Amino acid sequence: MSLKESLLKKNSPEKEERRLTAREYVGEGSKVSMVLTMVGISRSTYYYKPSHGKRGRKAERVVRDHSGREFTEGYLVEEVRELLSRDFVNY
Repeated sequence: MSLKESLLKKNSPEKEERRLTAREYVGEGSKVSMVLTMVGISRSTYYYKPSHGKRGRKAERVVRDHSGREFTEGYLVEEVRELLSRDFVNY
């Protein structure tokens, strides 16, 4: 069965299966761009590697300025609200 025939079946494979199918045909020498078009996945999906572990840093409740002084989140929110409540001129 050709690549095109295997991909045009009524029960389309899920994304992971599509990626595995693409890797198989690319491994056999087919061009990546052609295979991805036929399989119907993007390049980012094909090259995606899941990361294991925590995602990013947790938000800090204390913020430090350039001199090392600490400010709480609540204090900063109030300061921003006060600044935004004032009239300002847009030149």
